Order: sequence, then structure tokens, then C-alpha cells
Amino acid sequence: MNYFVGPYLWDGGWRRPPNAIDAIDLRNESQMGTPITQAGVGFFSSNVLLPGYTLLGTGDLRDINSTAMMKSAWQSELGYTPKGGKLVDLLYDHMTMGSDPTGIAASKAMIPDGKNIRLYFGSHGLVKSKQFSIGHSPESNQVLSVYQNDYSHIRDSVLSGDLPPDHHRKVLDYWGHEFNVKDPENLFVPANLPKETRLPHSTQISEDFNGDDQAQLGHQLTWVEGGDGTFWSNLDNNGKALKVPSSSNWDDPSSYPNSALSGTNQKCIIEVEILTGPGPQAGPCCRRSNTVITFYCVTWEPAEDNFMDIIKVVTGTRTFIGTTTGLSPPPATPRNPELQVMGNSLKSLMNGSEVETITDVSITGNLFCGLYGRRTAAGDSLEINNWSAEDISVAVPTGASLLMGLI
Repeated sequence: MNYFVGPYLWDGGWRRPPNAIDAIDLRNESQMGTPITQAGVGFFSSNVLLPGYTLLGTGDLRDINSTAMMKSAWQSELGYTPKGGKLVDLLYDHMTMGSDPTGIAASKAMIPDGKNIRLYFGSHGLVKSKQFSIGHSPESNQVLSVYQNDYSHIRDSVLSGDLPPDHHRKVLDYWGHEFNVKDPENLFVPANLPKETRLPHSTQISEDFNGDDQAQLGHQLTWVEGGDGTFWSNLDNNGKALKVPSSSNWDDPSSYPNSALSGTNQKCIIEVEILTGPGPQAGPCCRRSNTVITFYCVTWEPAEDNFMDIIKVVTGTRTFIGTTTGLSPPPATPRNPELQVMGNSLKSLMNGSEVETITDVSITGNLFCGLYGRRTAAGDSLEINNWSAEDISVAVPTGASLLMGLI
């Protein structure tokens, strides 16, 4: 296998170069959120040479020894000289110690799933996992800065009325359980903000769309619809896509219920009742912002060999971050595409079976889950029967070495 750094390419969204197999996005937030203009680079694998891309090594990134030439090439492309004995260590060091927790100057820092910082690289699977302990691991400052920035934004959303009163305190409680700490306000609240204490969290929401026929989506929940708000409606006791958007209307269906989760580790699943025609797509969304069009999403497209993919949308601009996978045999009814996000690990599933797990550091701190659907032709039919989302419970083992003690 060959490993490269080089630019993403624009083709109706940001994509890895032709013949690239796996990808890690190393761009900053502005580069990801800007369409068409080429800027920023990724880390790619390929069985063949990629013209115009910087070759770092050949073999297996877990076994390839790092060299001075390799580090120099990395510095030239990314502005940071990573440390480590193997190529995978250079990648990990860049994504932790060489990161920017705000995502402004560089890609965001990797964060743990409570216990470990895990680096997945597409078809390679898990290529590095490192146990994490707050206050003791060298990555602690970068990780805490990500959480503190997220807390500040969440609290601002509470104060502006975009989130319910005291919801930031429920998020603190979730993080306290995730990292097994007594006083999460001492870790996750920035020094310039008051140290408000935790409130009990518990979030699991669902929707069956079994209300009366109406133009507005939803029955149990109040939904915020994307685009001009006419893509979805309740019809025949299903959430059904009625609008045929143009190719630029990718984000019309990024709809979500106005009910925030408390956790930043999330699971969202839908039941697809009907998905027929030349090009419809459907899937669940996680870490959806309720102020800008930013989210992670799994898409399933049966007309194209039952392809499943993982995408991200940053301020309305999409990047294909998964390794498009054809499901064989086709999934049995009911079809339940699912997305799980834990730390920086994104797992797509169909009917409970894992399709792929990848790493992406771009989107953190958003508390909404949603529903994605797309129609590209008049003959497409798309109906969603059930939707649910919940916090994923993650806790480090009792007795782990932590700065603030155990719960």
C-alpha cells in the first residue's frame, strides 16, 4: 500500500483523489466548509501512485519506519513536523499534538471515547489505540481545550435560547460519567466562565410519524426542516419525502427534531419503509448543529448497488469521508441504517451489522440528531417509518487514574 498527503478534489462535494482507497481529513474548518476552492490536504492510501500527491511510504503504515525526509515532506504540506517512529505515529501525533482544538488554524484535536483515543483508517481498521487519562496523558491539554470550547458554545446556545435552560449542566453530567469524574465543572468549564454544577442527564428520543397527513414532518416530536421546509411531510402514516430538489439542494433534508441530546457520543437509527427509483438516498444524522448546517450522516442508496457511505457537512459543504461500500446481499426488510459517533470514531451499520468504522475529528459538541433523505428524479420514492436517537453511555473503568477522582 502507498501513502500520500495531498489535496481533496471538488466534484459536487469534497472527495479523495481517484484511486485513493482510505482517507483522513487534515483540513481546518474553513477549508472543509468552503466549496470549490481547493485548500488543505488529507492523508490517503492507494494501491497505485497518485500523480501530484506527495508519497510518504510504501508498505503498511503501522510498520513503515519514519524518516527525516518523510517528516520534511509532512512539514512542507501541513506546516507541522510530527514525531514518532512509524508512519502511523506521525499521523497520530499530527492529529493530537499538532492539532488546533478550535479547528481554526489546523484540524481539531482527537478526543477519546472515555477510555481510549482510537485512530481508524478505513479498510485498514483500527491502526492505533492509546489509553487516555485526563491530566496524565500528554494529549490532555489538547483534549480538554476541545471540550472547553464545546462547553462554551453549548452554554452560549442555552443563554441565547437555542437550547433549553440549564442544558449545559446536563452535558457536564454526561461528560462526568464519560470520564468518571466527580466534579466535571473543574475540568470542562473554561476559566472565564462560572463553574455551574452538573444536573442529571438522560436522553432517548423517538418518532414514528404516525400522525395525521400534514405538510409538517413529525408526530411525537417538533421537527426543524432543512432548506425551504417543504421536503418532508407526514403522509400515509410515514415521514415521506415529497419534494424533488435540484442537485444543489443536498441539505434540504437535513431535518432534526428540536430536542437536544445531552451527550456528544450519539446513536441515531431510522427504519426505511420505501426507497425506490434511480437515485434516492436516506440515512440518520448525528452531531447536527441547530444554528448552521453541520452534521455527520450515513447515506444508503439501493439503486447504486446498495451503497452505504459516511459524509460530513460543514457549514453547508459536504465531504465524502467514508469508503463507499456496496451491501451484498441487499439488506432484508425492515432496513435500518444506523450511525454511531463515539469520540472521533464514526460507525455505520445496517440492521445492526457494522459496515465500516472511520475516524474524523471535524465535528464535536453538537447535540442534535436528524434525518437525511434525497430525491434526484421524479420517479424516486422515499418513506421513513421510524426514527430514534440516544446518548451512548461510555464510562472509563472504576479505578482508572484520573485527575479529579471517581464518581
